Amino acid sequence: MFRFSILRIEPKPPVFKNPNDPWAIIEPVLAKGREYIESKPFEEWKIKSDDGLKLWARFMPAYKENGEVSKKVVLMMHGYHSFNNNDFAVSSRYVHEAGYSILLPNQRAHNKSEGKYICFGIKERYDCLKWIQKIISELGDDCEIILMGVSMGCATVTMTLGLDLPPQVKGCVSDCGYTSPREQFAHNLKHDYHLPTFPLLYTQKFYCKHIAGFDIDGCNTVDVLKKNRLPVLFIHGGSDSFVPTDFSRRNYEACAGKKELLIIDEAPHAQSFPLAPEKCWEHLSKFLHDNFSE
Repeated sequence: MFRFSILRIEPKPPVFKNPNDPWAIIEPVLAKGREYIESKPFEEWKIKSDDGLKLWARFMPAYKENGEVSKKVVLMMHGYHSFNNNDFAVSSRYVHEAGYSILLPNQRAHNKSEGKYICFGIKERYDCLKWIQKIISELGDDCEIILMGVSMGCATVTMTLGLDLPPQVKGCVSDCGYTSPREQFAHNLKHDYHLPTFPLLYTQKFYCKHIAGFDIDGCNTVDVLKKNRLPVLFIHGGSDSFVPTDFSRRNYEACAGKKELLIIDEAPHAQSFPLAPEKCWEHLSKFLHDNFSE
């Protein structure tokens, strides 16, 4: 269980044996979005994590009418065993064409970023804070930042809200995130493998702490959101069986700041934007407009 869930695994192109598979239907939409990202000029940004890992990101500048780079930046954190130009294949085009710059990091232990262990947001939240600081150092103190994450990336940005954030961070978009690594592991054990949490969850906690260096109980998004004062847009697929929709409902209910919950009934995990792009963009564009300055 530890090897499967925590160790770095390089993503492979999807193979669909059944053309009616919902993921097979979505894949052409994602492929088109990935082509858009790859076609745009970008800068390669790098940082070093607190524990010494070299992390990589793609910065896609948007330009204002006067030719200056937009300092309104959406920082997009991808999900588990995924990559930056896949989870935001659809949403990034809407955001970029609306005039917002985008930073697409590779999370630790994914793609071009270093790391052996995936930490489910516990360590990644500090990486996210480093990326925030990188944006400010590159674009200046007058920049503005919205955090956005999908799946594990959602947990990453939501947990980041519990850190001491600079005033440049204006809000957060949390798409299909869980409440804690513990609850997500427990759900997957029961739902996907029909296995009990005892003793597996306890051995998992031991290995994560003593080998990967993080505690699966080290952060809980519900507790973070109870103290949060930044606006948050929650998005979740109503047909999500991998990360239950109820996790976002609980996060939404706990959030002390201004909040909105959007459920896309037909969407499986992490596919709300590909399946309902116009509806998602209607809510996301309003959120960005309301929380970025004029």
